[in-house]
Amino acid sequence: AVPTHAATAVGTLGSGVSVAANTETTITYTGLSLVVHTTTASTVTLSSYASVVTTMPSGYSALGFSAQAGFTLAIDGGGALIKAELTTPPLTASAAALITGSVSAGCLQYDAQAEAYNKIDIESYTVGTKTIVVKLPQAGTYLFAAVSANAQIPTFYNKTRATSSTTASLSFPGGFVLDVSTSSANNVTVSRASSSAH
Repeated sequence: AVPTHAATAVGTLGSGVSVAANTETTITYTGLSLVVHTTTASTVTLSSYASVVTTMPSGYSALGFSAQAGFTLAIDGGGALIKAELTTPPLTASAAALITGSVSAGCLQYDAQAEAYNKIDIESYTVGTKTIVVKLPQAGTYLFAAVSANAQIPTFYNKTRATSSTTASLSFPGGFVLDVSTSSANNVTVSRASSSAH
């Protein structure tokens, strides 16, 4: 859906901001911003997530900002989320120093109930400003990590994961790992059965 209007708003972390339907609204917070588009009038709340409570997967090291480890996005209004593009505040100097050579900046969606992570592809990392731009796919909690080049890709069950024409190693909650090797770009979705026929 293409937004019919554009708007700006000033937000405070932890407080709801009203956005109009089908309007691309840029919400500016102190040191960061969120561009959001929903199909119905909604209340958007972006909150600080204080610290990483569940160990990150192997090959992932938590990246921090001066005031938080990540962010939680909540949306009330009943409509569909078309876009939620977050530009983070600058990483701390020590966190930014981790992103070098074969180590890249990444984003992990965190499911507190399952104590599991799902990797979200970022749009960009800017060295000069130490900021990350990422499109958040839905409401939830998002943490940031330095990602080693050959690290497995943490994935939730029932989530579609795009794979390129290379080998990818997908890790799922509970320790299940699926190695995927294809000759072209594909989508992979793994569901967990509630029972076995055997």
